[in-house]
Amino acid sequence: MVSTPSDEYDVLALRYASRGSNKASEYFRYDIYRQPDQVQEMDYFFWLVRNNDRTVLVDCGFNRERGLAKNRVQEIDPIELLARVDVKAQDVDHVVISHLHYDHVGNVDLFPNATFSIAREEYDFWSGTYGSRELMKAFVIPEELQMVQDLNKQERLHFIDGSDEIFPGVVATLSVVTPRVRSWSRSARIPATWCLLPTPCITTRNSSSTVHSNFSMT
Repeated sequence: MVSTPSDEYDVLALRYASRGSNKASEYFRYDIYRQPDQVQEMDYFFWLVRNNDRTVLVDCGFNRERGLAKNRVQEIDPIELLARVDVKAQDVDHVVISHLHYDHVGNVDLFPNATFSIAREEYDFWSGTYGSRELMKAFVIPEELQMVQDLNKQERLHFIDGSDEIFPGVVATLSVVTPRVRSWSRSARIPATWCLLPTPCITTRNSSSTVHSNFSMT
């Protein structure tokens, strides 16, 4: 890797799965917008943020077996995908968890040397009364919630209140909208600013209309 300052990073968006769907299925009460239904392709990504000093992931994808139980199929194992860009699981220093849905935290147990960050509000929601209600169970997997709670017991979980610079140049900020990064390009050398996504969320499609996703369930 070319030498970079400690607060600048190469950022790669790593796609490990995709599926075909339609907008009526993916957006909450899509019918009230009186728009024709359309094909909606769904891609599944996690992010690699790295420089010479550290290797950080933003989310880590869904687990292969538990994903299959929800009819979600990996096109490539996230660990294999990381290996293709010369990253081993044990090399990952830190994982930023944007939120606790199964397609974001399914592989947290595969990074033995990593610490983790999550918004305290997100953790408290899923650990509390509302997170255990029947409606919400479709979005998370209890086994994976337990994995994250175990990380907390092991003192490997860092809570974020508001905004926090996790490492020089890596900032996580609590947001109420879909996560955004300064650059959506496949690979870029930038300071990395990430938004943490509490549950539920709003997806802004364009400047004139807002469509609510199904709790960002993918």
